[in-house]
Amino acid sequence: MSRLSLLVSVLSLGGVLACRSPKGNDSGFVDDGQPHVFVASPAVGASVGGCFVLEVEVYNFAFASPVDEPEPAAGRGHFHAVFGPRFFDCEGLTCDIALTEATAAEVTVVAQLVGNDHNAIDNADGDTVTDERTFAYTGEPCPVGG
Repeated sequence: MSRLSLLVSVLSLGGVLACRSPKGNDSGFVDDGQPHVFVASPAVGASVGGCFVLEVEVYNFAFASPVDEPEPAAGRGHFHAVFGPRFFDCEGLTCDIALTEATAAEVTVVAQLVGNDHNAIDNADGDTVTDERTFAYTGEPCPVGG
């Protein structure tokens, strides 16, 4: 089964097709044809060390490596995992993250869809396509090369 799984529920509300994230997004997400990103893991409130995997779900967006496809194309690109002023380039549904900070803290990651020119992808309303997740960082840094 594909990592990009989608639980589809057909609602009898005027023929609306609602797509709900299987990873616990209970916001009543309805697929409006626009690009969307949701942080799927780590879980809300999880506790992680410096080496962990960030997982997202995307809708109406296809991953394309900026190395293989350097020119921006509508609905294609990658995502940035943003931690304050730093970010990681992520070219698929999962991204290996290596935090090196030595202080335990609550951290928030923002997943931001970007084109292969690294410019933010906006939806039809002009809002940047992002999702965020807050979790606990244990303060155990990822070893160099980890």
